[in-house]
Amino acid sequence: MKSLFGKIIAGAMGFAAVVSMTAFAATLTDVNVVTDKTEKSAIVTGTINDLDAANGQATILVVPAGKSLAEVADADIMHIDQTGVKDGNKFEFSFKLNPALIGETLVFDVYCGGTDVVAPYQGDRKIDLAEEDVKSFKLVGKVTVLEGADVEKVTAQIKNTANKVNAVADSEETPNVGTYTLTVNEVGSYTVVVGRDGYLYREISANTSTPNLPDTELLAGNVVAFAEGDSVDMVAMADLSALLNAYNKRVGTEGYNAAADIDDNGMVVMADLSALLNNYNKTAAAYNN
Repeated sequence: MKSLFGKIIAGAMGFAAVVSMTAFAATLTDVNVVTDKTEKSAIVTGTINDLDAANGQATILVVPAGKSLAEVADADIMHIDQTGVKDGNKFEFSFKLNPALIGETLVFDVYCGGTDVVAPYQGDRKIDLAEEDVKSFKLVGKVTVLEGADVEKVTAQIKNTANKVNAVADSEETPNVGTYTLTVNEVGSYTVVVGRDGYLYREISANTSTPNLPDTELLAGNVVAFAEGDSVDMVAMADLSALLNAYNKRVGTEGYNAAADIDDNGMVVMADLSALLNNYNKTAAAYNN
């Protein structure tokens, strides 16, 4: 950013972009406006005539649509920058688009000149920001299970959709702590369901405007999942009975229950029973306490 202008001020929903020359009323040709939707930016290109008199500098000013330059106040300025030109008197500007404008159309009036601004370049410059073309959004959260347990068995899912991922351990030293990343294609609110066998699932309210979700330490002991016939999604007698039925059973032996092996050590033992009893009678509502 050049010190001549010195700031970017966020503001209005609509835009007009003004391309001008400092201290010289030059003319522009071959003006084009495109979007880099991966970077959520607009790119304005063109050719400057009378380059020598213009001292080889071009300026872009982004202000609310419908205002003449004489009406623009400091608070209206959303982006302002200056650049030199390339071979053949070519110029190029790039500036970030406001995420709030997704689904809208940006309209650009292209000017050239300095103190004596001439008429706009022929026609408006429009950018269509259709939602399906805009970069997707990520929802990211951290999750922890019992020490020694495998966090990569944890799943995170956008509720009532097939959008589901597994957590990834943060390091080999802490295999019970991991991160999950869900990708969505539309701005808005979602419910994320996080959990795994042997633990109470947690529902998290999420919004693309705040992509970092709260950390979750899963509550152990939900051995019998609600879908398997448990009358209440809580750590209760059904879970205790299922764990006791698998007590002292190892992987590969009859009666072993992976959901009761809460710490994933290959055998249902006292550590698993203790973890269940610590959360006895708890439901998912405990995550909010």
